[in-house]
Amino acid sequence: MTEHHREAATSAAPKAARRGGRVLSRRRVVLALGAALVVGVILPRVWSRRRARAVPAPDFVLPVIYNGEEGSRVRLSDARGSAVLLDFWASWCGPCQEQAPIVDELARRYRARGLVVLGIDTGDEQEAAIRWAQSRKLSYAVAFDGGEVAAAYRVEGLPTLVVIDRRGRIVATRTRVVSEAELSRLVDEALAE
Repeated sequence: MTEHHREAATSAAPKAARRGGRVLSRRRVVLALGAALVVGVILPRVWSRRRARAVPAPDFVLPVIYNGEEGSRVRLSDARGSAVLLDFWASWCGPCQEQAPIVDELARRYRARGLVVLGIDTGDEQEAAIRWAQSRKLSYAVAFDGGEVAAAYRVEGLPTLVVIDRRGRIVATRTRVVSEAELSRLVDEALAE
């Protein structure tokens, strides 16, 4: 290496170190701004959406078509003080058939802890709904809805699961097949309210 190259390399090293320090400082500033954005803007929005989501569940009265007294009716407000899981389904819905055993398992497991599970058939003829519920040997009551309750809950696809806390507020809605782990978490949260 020539003398000139040595001098250039020696004088370039402090410049590179200074530039590296500036880059590091810029990274710290960007990270700090990102953290401030998350804490100051994003998290409050997520928390407020969660609180805003906890709206009163519309009350309803529906005829029970399976796992109930003949001619009986179910009223949602009668379950106040218990967490409630509503499962909107139809016999022709493939994903509903996948969801049913998961809901049934939760109904059995959480019954003693105060969870009320109600299947709500919507979009079927009543006889088809009864046959389907009987064939699955569901452990929870099934009610028949002509579509009014589904409309009140803004059901746009099946299956739709609605979790209601002990105070009668909707705390979660899912329009898809929900895993047992996720549904257990949602139910645990509703029971804790």
